[in-house]
Amino acid sequence: MKSIRVIFFICLACMVGWPVTVAALPISGQGNVGSFSGEIHYFPENSDVAYVKLGLQNTSPESQYVYLAGVTFSNPSILGAWFEGTGTLRQDGSNGEVLVYFGQEKEVWLSLALKGEKLDTIREEKLLSNFAVFFSSKDGNIVDKASVSLSEPSALILLGIGLLGLGVAGRRKNTE
Repeated sequence: MKSIRVIFFICLACMVGWPVTVAALPISGQGNVGSFSGEIHYFPENSDVAYVKLGLQNTSPESQYVYLAGVTFSNPSILGAWFEGTGTLRQDGSNGEVLVYFGQEKEVWLSLALKGEKLDTIREEKLLSNFAVFFSSKDGNIVDKASVSLSEPSALILLGIGLLGLGVAGRRKNTE
């Protein structure tokens, strides 16, 4: 019984501690015609300044002929944003919303500096709750918008269940 408790606490520690130590959060999304995958890094420098590095790859089928066209996210703590990368900053975060448009791209890397209040309390997951990627057609018109889906919690739960199963199987072998 004691070893089951130890295994349970190890699994629980992995599920709680793993997302904190991951340097980049993998993201993906699927719209009606466009899909993407990528990663986001969020680095709060202090309560007033934070940095976001974002990498996106267009995973839409070639037959759809859609391109990555822009990203948007919002948080009331954001009071301003500065952009470095491919594209144009359309909304600078002064109203809590950041909107970046770029040309027809298949892969994009962006760096943003955010100014605001309590930015050190924001986590990637909270920032991504209002995150969307825009897709454009060959003629440059926006044709689709895809929200982010995070699969990490379900993967960690499966990992925990798998470790728990291995612990139970090992316990059964020891008692026989």
